[in-house]
Amino acid sequence: MDQHIQFKVSDINNIHSYDLSKSYKVVKPWGKSIQITSPSAGVQLKVSSPTTISWSSVKVDKVNVYSSVNSGKSFSVIASAFSGNSLTWTVPDVVTDSCLIKVQDYYYPEVSDTIDLPLSIIPCRRIYVSTTGNDITGDGSISAPFATIQKAVNEYIAYDSIKVATGLYTGTIDFEQFNGHCIRIDGSYDPNTWNKSAQRTILENPGGIVFSDQSFLTAQVQYYLDDMIIRNSNYGIYFKKDDGCLFLNKLEFINCSTAGYIYRTSHRMNQLLVRRCTNGFVFDQYTFHESIITNSIFDSITGDAIFITRYSTSNHYVNHCDFNRCGRGIAGTIAYPYMLLFVKNSILMNNGKGIDYGSESVNPNTIEHNLFFNNSKNLVLNNINQTPVLSNVIDTPTGLYGTGAGFYKLLDTSPCIGAGVVTSSNFDFANNPRPSPINSNPDIGIFENQLSIPTKTLLSNVFLEGLYNKESDNLNQAYNEFGPQYAAGIADEVRVELHNLFNYNLIEYACSNVKLSTNGDFNVPTIPGNLNGSYFIAIKHRNSLETVSSIPVPFTQNVVNYSFNDSSKVFGNNLKSISNRVCIYSGDLNQDGRIDSVDMASLEILTSNFGTGYVPEDINGDGTTDSKDMILIDNNASSFIHSIIPDNLQLPIIETTLPYNILQTSILSGGNVISAGSYPITTRGVCW
Repeated sequence: MDQHIQFKVSDINNIHSYDLSKSYKVVKPWGKSIQITSPSAGVQLKVSSPTTISWSSVKVDKVNVYSSVNSGKSFSVIASAFSGNSLTWTVPDVVTDSCLIKVQDYYYPEVSDTIDLPLSIIPCRRIYVSTTGNDITGDGSISAPFATIQKAVNEYIAYDSIKVATGLYTGTIDFEQFNGHCIRIDGSYDPNTWNKSAQRTILENPGGIVFSDQSFLTAQVQYYLDDMIIRNSNYGIYFKKDDGCLFLNKLEFINCSTAGYIYRTSHRMNQLLVRRCTNGFVFDQYTFHESIITNSIFDSITGDAIFITRYSTSNHYVNHCDFNRCGRGIAGTIAYPYMLLFVKNSILMNNGKGIDYGSESVNPNTIEHNLFFNNSKNLVLNNINQTPVLSNVIDTPTGLYGTGAGFYKLLDTSPCIGAGVVTSSNFDFANNPRPSPINSNPDIGIFENQLSIPTKTLLSNVFLEGLYNKESDNLNQAYNEFGPQYAAGIADEVRVELHNLFNYNLIEYACSNVKLSTNGDFNVPTIPGNLNGSYFIAIKHRNSLETVSSIPVPFTQNVVNYSFNDSSKVFGNNLKSISNRVCIYSGDLNQDGRIDSVDMASLEILTSNFGTGYVPEDINGDGTTDSKDMILIDNNASSFIHSIIPDNLQLPIIETTLPYNILQTSILSGGNVISAGSYPITTRGVCW
């Protein structure tokens, strides 16, 4: 049936006054069509496997691609505004027989196609390996595991996974007979429960794990090795093929001649521990791939922890890694012109050389946010056109070549230009408190040179006369015309100021909108850490008198406690006793330091107009301005209540010079200082 549409325009104030357009026929976009060609309807797909979705289309520029695992009740986006006629989709890890694929025109959603019959998503097979298994009688099941990893590799079918129990396994693992699909080998499982164990899977074999140069290794093949120890091998990993992608996670390489040799492939390495090896990893990637190493430790490597060969064209990313007691941490010969090296957030310490690297790259390498410490030479860069060395901590000697003019310079965009504020932090790069213990020397941290200024916290309490409730011995919440102004437990807000010891007019720090709890407590956690002197603490409130601490309070500690719950704690004892509490006087509406007729006049005006809301004139905070507020202000005004603050007078100077050597026979004391007689005042003291 054809669809039609009309347009109606009406007066906003009179809906009966309108005009209606003629009827228009709705026509679908002419000539547009989409038809899914792959995958075929009704086929089975394995979870987590890559699957190609393809379609033919006419006059369609961009599409949205969706999948559903519940017969179309809901769809998830695979791709949006996609240009092309095919893409690779990773099958979700959901077992179902109700999977649908839909491809829809991005601009005209009514132009779409959904696969005719639902797809089935089936689980992948798991192959089990245990030291108690048997390669002859076993079938790789959980009840009859294989005895060797090599047997599991030989029996592997596309997208299976191999789970290896804890224990010691010997013999080289060779992928020569591998059938060319993505493979995942995951170790350190308990052989009884097949849950992850604190014990490890250990591979001890002279040949290591070998991915030889075979034609079945293609760019689509991915290799996952997880949670194992490889030790006493010539090569821990030997990967020699043009394509594919290697993923290494939570592996340890111990006492290997070379932990890994990677040739012409992309790789991702995470949480590796490489120790007591002759060499770490050698990258000889004469094709454009990416090399990513993160969160790994290289310790006690005789030669190079990471070595990049002359003709490696890959980009190498090293992030959050530690290099300790190595011949060289990261090293390379004069590299291919287009290769880039990124070293960030890493620690290089106690090495022969931290980074020893030369490059003919026409693009800038980046060495950023690293710590170089106690290396024979920290950073050796040779034949480098431009390498941003940003925000590093570099011990001496740096190892940089050349001292002539123009060898090294700040980039025009360097944040060092015009800078000059030294900062520190409460935490190091591992999020541990620093310094620890408090007031000790600063920690050595990778971000030591760029962290934010630490702060101090003031913990205090105060009661406001207007909000104080004698029955509950707490503060009432301040109300507006609709209810409490602030969240439950918050009475009101105050302003806290730190004033200079000698000049009260000089405010060293101020913080407004400090939340005052109904129990009178408040805290200021944002006081700059470089305020280490003594300061008068002033409390201000929207309708109360400014109230000041009785003495300058020292801020030498990270947490400072000072309470205004006693008149002796306030300058001039300027607090009002109410029941069992002392409170700040309320009624200074214009904040001029006095409670007087000016404040009363302001209150009378609002009271006569039946004022409501969160306003200074509402002294008792009940949301209305009335006679209750007038009684409070009248009592204080008649008593001429005003603020008492320190005068700006120079405090006495303490005499610190040595006293004159007064002999007993040289002078006699007299009067009422001490007993009259022949004993002079010989004790050093402070005179005011």
